[in-house]
Amino acid sequence: MRKGCTARKLRCSALVFCPAYIKLHEAIILMQWLCGSFCQTRQAKLSEKGRRVLSLIGLGSGTAESSAFGRLNQDSVRADLAAFFGPRSAAYVAHYERRRQRALAGRRGLMTAWSWPAFGAWIAWFWYRKLWGYGLVAFLLPVLGDMLPGGVGGLAGLALVGWLAKDWYLQTALLALRQADTAALEGDERHAFLGRKGGVSPVAGGFGAILALALGAASSLRSLQELHRQLEAAGLL
Repeated sequence: MRKGCTARKLRCSALVFCPAYIKLHEAIILMQWLCGSFCQTRQAKLSEKGRRVLSLIGLGSGTAESSAFGRLNQDSVRADLAAFFGPRSAAYVAHYERRRQRALAGRRGLMTAWSWPAFGAWIAWFWYRKLWGYGLVAFLLPVLGDMLPGGVGGLAGLALVGWLAKDWYLQTALLALRQADTAALEGDERHAFLGRKGGVSPVAGGFGAILALALGAASSLRSLQELHRQLEAAGLL
């Protein structure tokens, strides 16, 4: 190897461990994805943190999606997903099928699908399904939206959560399947691993329900107080 090539290789190795370079690199890849020029070679260079960011905003789980969609034995993928989702898995496996057909047709990016449980139960559903990070996002969207003038921002944020929840859930499942592939898990051991990564937590769901009810009551009380103030200002009380 020539001396110049060796020096260039050393510089590249140093950049790999530079946090600023990593953030810049992931930002470039994100822009390429949004522009439709994201390819499998570049996708392989994206760090696990970058894949989670892309998954969080609904752009897919990258290599995890490609691995599941391209597997010849789709029955095994459905069985893996059912093991991850746990109770009432059929609706989420069906969402996987729709997303796979969409990807095979060459359509990428965000895929929305309405979820009544996520809309109605709010963070209780997310915590019940052990989606801790997404539960935080689901919590913040309506709360921040409720701070906007007009009084409809909270409902709009909650509706957005309802539209995105299924896709977020599927991204989490596909990442778990990829981890099982990386660990070369098979059979009962694989399904036990996926059940631990996914599944449900009734206790967490209960806490989420209590918090959702408390926040809902506080929001209603604040709205009533605002209405009372407006009526008093208008001289109607």
